[in-house]
Amino acid sequence: MFRPVGQIAIAHGIGKVVFHHKQPLETVFQKLVKFDEEGGFNHIEYPQSIWYGVLYDPNKRRVRVAGRSLATNLIVYLLGEITELMDEAILRKQLAEARTFENRAINFEGRIVKPREVGLPDPIDL
Repeated sequence: MFRPVGQIAIAHGIGKVVFHHKQPLETVFQKLVKFDEEGGFNHIEYPQSIWYGVLYDPNKRRVRVAGRSLATNLIVYLLGEITELMDEAILRKQLAEARTFENRAINFEGRIVKPREVGLPDPIDL
């Protein structure tokens, strides 16, 4: 996650939350520290990571630059600033598409499921 593509996604997500949604920078960093301490930025190569399929391509076993926009939106979501049900549904669908390989989606437990069964983790709560 701390390759340039991940850093850019984090910076853009923080910028959106601080400048557009007016969330205090201190609160944003507290949430990100908590997320990091819980391993949220580690092991992107495992299905348990929200970044699996988004910033990591398990087929090619490398970082995906194409997932930066989705990663930015996931940061905004994790920081609690996507509250509209329709926006959340769109984000969930995009995440499911990113985690779908050869018409089979991988959920956060590493099981093969239908794409509509891939959910979103809970936003970071302090």
